[in-house]
Amino acid sequence: MRQLILTTLLLLSGISAAGQNGSQSDIQLAYSYYNSHEFDKAAQLFEELYSQSKSLSYFSMQIRSLLKCHQAGSAEKAARKQASASKGDPCYTALLGSVYKEQGRASMAQQEFSSAIEHIRADRSSIIQLANTFLEMGEIDYAEKALLKGQEASGLDLSQDLFSVYSSSRNFGKMSEAALNIIEKEPEKIFSVENSLQYHINNDIN
Repeated sequence: MRQLILTTLLLLSGISAAGQNGSQSDIQLAYSYYNSHEFDKAAQLFEELYSQSKSLSYFSMQIRSLLKCHQAGSAEKAARKQASASKGDPCYTALLGSVYKEQGRASMAQQEFSSAIEHIRADRSSIIQLANTFLEMGEIDYAEKALLKGQEASGLDLSQDLFSVYSSSRNFGKMSEAALNIIEKEPEKIFSVENSLQYHINNDIN
């Protein structure tokens, strides 16, 4: 269910970001191939969509598709190329790390993940994009690190985003801390934050 929700969200964000770069039929077909486990076809179409739009979401799906159809070598080549060509965009560095992790090269993966966080850009959209990239890869700890590093580098308050990450990991202690930070700065959100906390507590099987 979680994978289906994530794929649906990526589909919607991909359509939104595409604009004139790639028809909706091609976008929907690419995700249809992916959901049908036709990963080789999905990888090819996502590659075409990325070449038209340069949208990170399509490149991420291209890499995921290549890994799913056991083309780790092609995934590594593509990820290394874009990490080099992206002028330091840490999201591509993180994706290269995900390829290394899939190959069982844990130390190299951690090196790329740490490098991505170290070179995070100090603006909200870039910080959130990197955190979301880590979340899509299931790297919740690195998503938290990205937000904390971004918050430190930019001076922005990212308590709401940290709250969402902690809810994903069911870390109720840190969720409560983030909730207090939100309410302290925006008291009008007390009821929505309280309801969200209650929801996650009630739906926790433990």
